[in-house]
Amino acid sequence: MWWGKALGAMIGLYRGGPFGMLLGMVVGHGIDQLLARMLRRSSGPATPQVHSQFFESTFQFMGHMAKAKGRVEEVDIAFARSVMTRIGLTPAQRERAVELFNQGKSPDFDRDEQLRQLTAWLAPHPSLLLLFLETLVQTAYANGRIDPAERVLLQRVCDALSVNRIQFEYIHRRVLAQRAWQTHQQSSAGPRRTQDMTLQEAYDVLGVKASDDDKTIKIAYRRLMSQHHPDKLMSQGLPDSMQKLAKEKVQGIQAAYSAIKVARKNAT
Repeated sequence: MWWGKALGAMIGLYRGGPFGMLLGMVVGHGIDQLLARMLRRSSGPATPQVHSQFFESTFQFMGHMAKAKGRVEEVDIAFARSVMTRIGLTPAQRERAVELFNQGKSPDFDRDEQLRQLTAWLAPHPSLLLLFLETLVQTAYANGRIDPAERVLLQRVCDALSVNRIQFEYIHRRVLAQRAWQTHQQSSAGPRRTQDMTLQEAYDVLGVKASDDDKTIKIAYRRLMSQHHPDKLMSQGLPDSMQKLAKEKVQGIQAAYSAIKVARKNAT
């Protein structure tokens, strides 16, 4: 793994001269290490226990995140319900999801033990861990902002998943851009067109900058598509009931890449 250091060095040199190049190489090295660790941990098809662990942990920590700021608000409950509706849970699955959400917001919820179990089951399936973290960030934004207590909880989760702060902020920016895209889709009368995504949203969804070249952007696009592709996530243990979460993310990634390609073509 070397492309992260090379990319970081180029961006740093462009933006901050020799010192910026060194800083960029340090950041890029961290990204290379994360990707290498993910590749080493990747394994074969997931077991039913992995399916169950992902489903249960997701809704438990959605409840725990909602409670982190002191009390669960109506917007937190509405967000959880919207997720259950979007992924098309059956009545029995919905009842179980509500039960898990309530477990997570209970004072007796053992967060550290649940994180230990989560990482033990999902460590060989890094794309699922990434989807889990992204879902928690979206949950924190149910009321439009991240509360300090929610940020502390996210940091604890990142520590358990071996995600450092720079990597988290990269994920954070992508989630915000994807959230804006989904909000526009849901508020419009029909499906949102690719050209309706702002160029800055598109760059943020892919986690790249406007100054990056076409090759760098294509690499970022392919990496995200690989991480979030529903078939890959299903093989890693994503429950059937939660496929739609992955499909929504893929749609946003594809729309972002298309928006960037259209903008660059028109600029030439």
